[in-house]
This record gives sequence, C-alpha cells and structure tokens, in this order.
Amino acid sequence: MAEDSRFVKTKRAIKDVFIKLLGEKDIDSITVKDIADEAGVDRKTVYNYYPGVYALIEEIEEDFAKTMVEHASIFKKVDVLNNPLEFFQAVKEDVINNLQKYKDFLNAQEGSNILYKLTSIVEKNVENNLIESMKKNGKEINPLKVKLCAVFLTDGMIGCCRNRMTRLEDNPDRFIKDVGTLALYGTAGIFVGIPKNK
Repeated sequence: MAEDSRFVKTKRAIKDVFIKLLGEKDIDSITVKDIADEAGVDRKTVYNYYPGVYALIEEIEEDFAKTMVEHASIFKKVDVLNNPLEFFQAVKEDVINNLQKYKDFLNAQEGSNILYKLTSIVEKNVENNLIESMKKNGKEINPLKVKLCAVFLTDGMIGCCRNRMTRLEDNPDRFIKDVGTLALYGTAGIFVGIPKNK
C-alpha cells in the first residue's frame, strides 16, 4: 500500500512540475532533465513512468478531460435560460474550488494543446447545458445559435481569466460575477447594472 502511495505521489509531482514548466517555456524546449530537476527525482525515475515528454502531456490531458466531465454534472443541474446567474454561480464555485488547477492550465503555452482541450471540453459542456435548458423550456433548438453562444461564453470567460489572472486569484468571486454579467447582459450590465426584471 505504501508503495502505491509513493507511486501516486511521484507521478503527481512529475505532472505538477511539468504543468508549471508549460507556463514558463514552450513544450519543445522542456526536457526530461528539466522535469526531473524540478520534481527532485532523477531522470530514470521520470522514464520509469513516461517514455518522454509527449506521453506525459497526453496523460495530463486525459486526466483533465476526466475531471472536466465530472465537473460538468454541476452545470447540468442549472436551467441556464431561466437562471443564468445561477449558472455562473456554479461556474464560480467550480473555479474557486479548483483555482490552482485552472491557473496552471490557463498559464500553459499554446503549443501544449492543453488550453485547446480545456476550451473544447468546457465549450461542449456549455453547449449541452444550453440544449437541456431549451428542451425543458420547450424552445426550438437552433444548433448554430447554440454553438455560437457556447463558443462566445467559453472563449470570453477563458480569455478574461487568462488576461486577468491576478484579479482571478485576488478576488475570484467578484471576477467571475463580472465576467458572467458581461456575458449575459453585455457592457450595459457591467456599467449600468443588471436590468431589474432579471
């Protein structure tokens, strides 16, 4: 049992270090030696778990995809058409509870493909949530409009989070609320306020 625990801890340390390095340099310039040095293990240990850097990133992407699918259940409970702010409340709680993980992934270099996978998974979750909400409300589903809304909401939120990482860390509650207000009610929602009948 202790061996299993050590195995898991070592793999976790290697992955954490690799994600940190992705925020600092391009994937092609990260070596197994870099990872080993940062993780406090020797190169042989890294090779015992992964044949190379790309195998490592593939596993990290798979792990993250599984985590995001689990998180999607949070959003399925919310009727986004009738309670859009509740949807962003769920997003906010998820981000706050997993802030370090989101921070690492948002900091990842473009070439790593991690940010692309993050965006695609979140986008699909938002799209599914919109469709479910429309079905509940007897609304006609226009796939192109649903896709457009999912892309707009996802890319906008992720873009804001990437560009304002410090604000996200300092006051995630306020930041996610502002991003949600902007996405749902536009600039008028931010500068004038959410309409009273909402």
